[in-house]
Amino acid sequence: MNNKKHIKNGPPGMNVSDKANNFTSAMKRLFNELKSFRILIFFAFIVAILSAILSIITPSRLSDLTDNIQSGLVINTTNMKTITEKIKSGINDNIVIFLYVCSALFTYIQSICMANVSNKFAKKLRTNISKKINKLPLKYFDNHQSGDILSRVTNDVDTISQSMNQSLVSFVSNITLFVGTIIMMFVTNWVLALTAIL
Repeated sequence: MNNKKHIKNGPPGMNVSDKANNFTSAMKRLFNELKSFRILIFFAFIVAILSAILSIITPSRLSDLTDNIQSGLVINTTNMKTITEKIKSGINDNIVIFLYVCSALFTYIQSICMANVSNKFAKKLRTNISKKINKLPLKYFDNHQSGDILSRVTNDVDTISQSMNQSLVSFVSNITLFVGTIIMMFVTNWVLALTAIL
């Protein structure tokens, strides 16, 4: 009877709503655990922001080429010589190619950094969990479901690792890309920018 009650309502002394109420303290504890990786995470943030900025700036370098193509299409006599010269000029200056290469390189560095952080952090968590389990009394395992313990050791650690690797830096990068794109839209043509947003 008591076992059924524990299975339904969770371990003794713990309410079902405790997990949601402890979200803030859990996040604080997570950030405290990440202190040893803060330099690498900060570097990944900076690199992700630079990659997003370059992704926004690069298309503006091709605006003259696009204008020439559009004007040629309007009068049905596309000036291929002018377009070719623009392309050659862009290649010779190496500006566009340099920006694209730097953006791709920054994205690659950011992914490597976060993969390194997430893997090392997952290893650290599993090591700490293993040490903790070995110190726990047998009474703890009698009062807790084995599936819940296994889930914390495997699924929860994997979820944290994947979230750090895929979501943490991408969130910062996407915000930078979103804000920068809106700014670039207004710089290019504020009427079209308002129309697109509305």
